[in-house]
Amino acid sequence: MGKHLIICGHGQGPSGYDPGATNSSLGVTEAGKVREFASLMKRYSGHQIDYITDQNVYDYRSLASLGKGYETITKLHFNAFNGQAKGAEVLLYAGYNPDELDQKLLHVLARRFTNRGFKKVEWLYNANVAASRGYNYRLVEIAFIDNNSDMAIYEHHKDAMAREFVQAITGQSQAASPSPNTPQSGVASYHVGDSVVVQKHATHYQTGQGISAWVKGKTFKIIRVKDVKQSNSKKAYLLEGIHSWVLEQDVKGTTNGHSEKTYTVQKGDTLYGISRKFKTNLKDLVRLNEIKNPSLISVGQKLTLK
Repeated sequence: MGKHLIICGHGQGPSGYDPGATNSSLGVTEAGKVREFASLMKRYSGHQIDYITDQNVYDYRSLASLGKGYETITKLHFNAFNGQAKGAEVLLYAGYNPDELDQKLLHVLARRFTNRGFKKVEWLYNANVAASRGYNYRLVEIAFIDNNSDMAIYEHHKDAMAREFVQAITGQSQAASPSPNTPQSGVASYHVGDSVVVQKHATHYQTGQGISAWVKGKTFKIIRVKDVKQSNSKKAYLLEGIHSWVLEQDVKGTTNGHSEKTYTVQKGDTLYGISRKFKTNLKDLVRLNEIKNPSLISVGQKLTLK
């Protein structure tokens, strides 16, 4: 049974965070919403689907290496135009016709949204890369994020659609029972930007290479995070300075990094209000979180406070 890959559009790139399209009236971003949808899918997919949520694959130009070996690759996006356009569509490499999975995914969406059909395009970078390597790839535009009616439909049906996406991708008639996303007992979860110490008991990197003695006890900044199922770890961290993947069981947090003090944006929050609440400087908040537009923050977004 082959494995499948879900890629979330936009997000953290080499030069900063790209929120993608936005809906300022709802306080949501495309990057946030596709990751929410992937998180819902993950509750039903068991071990058959891998997810890339921690990086902007387009900006990193990393599809060629990340997509190798998967039976199918599906990239999640939301559309945007003028606030009036609506509906769902699937974008494909210009030289391909829709396959069975393309048909199934669009059918899931067309049951709720206006059906905009399939778009065969020549300008989609990742679709061209995938085609050149024989990867089975499509980009799914779930709905128009700047259309409040589309977003109301999404909010009402997102869990059911996530389950049906999993069924379509895996070929199962019934998806796995939902499981809560609970952290591994006794192991803290860290994020990009956190600083961690490689523990003295660590012996091997996630790739299997031995860890040098000089690395142990040293502090490094996390630059990427990925899901794994290895030894006693469910996460691995790519560390700046040594550029190697270390299992979560082999690191511990420090008082540095954004885990020192963070705040998750709530409905009705403004960046100015958050700065007043925590008695911090608005300019510092913008700088620490690489915010391009201070008026665009999204519900659920985690902000570094200091």
